[in-house]
Amino acid sequence: MRKLSIKLNVFYVIIPLFVIGCGSSSFYSFDSTGSSANTDLATGTASGSTPGGSIGSDDATSRRKDVSINCDTEGQSTFAVFANEEAGDNSFDIAGDICLDPLEQDPRYLFIVDVSGSMEEHFDNNLGTEVAGSDPFVNNSCGRYEAIQSILDKSRTKTGELIGKAALVLFSAGINENSIDFVGIDEFQKQLTPERICLGLESTNYETAFNEAESLFQGEESSLKLAYFISDGLPTVVNNPFANLSQTFINNISIQAGQSFVASDDSIQLFQVFLGNREAEGLSILEEIAGNTAESNIRKAANASDLAQALSDFSFIDLKKENFTIRIDEINEPIGLEVLDPIENGSIPRWYWQTESLSLPSGITQFQFELSLSHPMVRPFSQTFTVNLNTIK
Repeated sequence: MRKLSIKLNVFYVIIPLFVIGCGSSSFYSFDSTGSSANTDLATGTASGSTPGGSIGSDDATSRRKDVSINCDTEGQSTFAVFANEEAGDNSFDIAGDICLDPLEQDPRYLFIVDVSGSMEEHFDNNLGTEVAGSDPFVNNSCGRYEAIQSILDKSRTKTGELIGKAALVLFSAGINENSIDFVGIDEFQKQLTPERICLGLESTNYETAFNEAESLFQGEESSLKLAYFISDGLPTVVNNPFANLSQTFINNISIQAGQSFVASDDSIQLFQVFLGNREAEGLSILEEIAGNTAESNIRKAANASDLAQALSDFSFIDLKKENFTIRIDEINEPIGLEVLDPIENGSIPRWYWQTESLSLPSGITQFQFELSLSHPMVRPFSQTFTVNLNTIK
């Protein structure tokens, strides 16, 4: 597997590189020219002949390392062309990182947080002994409180301003009043105290949580509604007067409430974190609620100290493969992405992308590659260049 590596951004275009092939004495020499453009940003062209080098690999982790970029400026991109020798001459795919330039939004943050008894030290009937809580109140704080603060800190604009509103829904069978209606983020942070959220009371009620969350969002006008759901266990009760309900019945009612919440407004993005070790059945319920967004919108946190990182891993820009347009003049058929993953990268959203396997007609030594991105939350992005390949043995 050979990697032909080029790094681009919106201000500079193509820097030629010499790249040595893995396990082979041959290599490709690049003579590259091109241009790039991004709405509302400066554009330009550049050329150079300074050689550089690296070795590519077909291993997924190595590929991501090869194209990794530090997003210190919006609208940057890297990419690398990976020659696929097993598929024959001129077969390859392209992978890269892209730093998005989000448009300014007026977001609504809704935190739906489990405060049931298992969060604190409690008696386990199955074990017949006291067990540690999933997220106890320690040193005047807890993981749930720190995780919410980490999300709000990232909501600051480039000038440091906090925009949007936030609300809180706490759920268990033993709490009725500690939730916070939508208020400005500064006011929300004043009301959100560790004593308010670092609790562990009675049973877990998903149904009430999602019903209240749906009601809160209904009164808010925003195209960006972000809901963060944290729980450490299965739902154990629902709003049903009958006793001795089966776990299957409770699960189904809880799933229906979650799905109704997501379906109530196209602007809602639901991110879910499951805390602790009851993964199999608990995660399956979250997956049912999430539907086709389960892979990107569910995380596991082994313990409370991992909650902040788990929430930070989510990307609020719901980027889809179809948001990308990829063109190579010598390939007439549409080119799709095989992989598209968000990457945690501070205040600038970064995504890893990789095309499907591609093939050029035999004898081609030059091709044009264009990458464009169109998304309502991101400034339009487009890069085009021409690459001349000369095989040297």
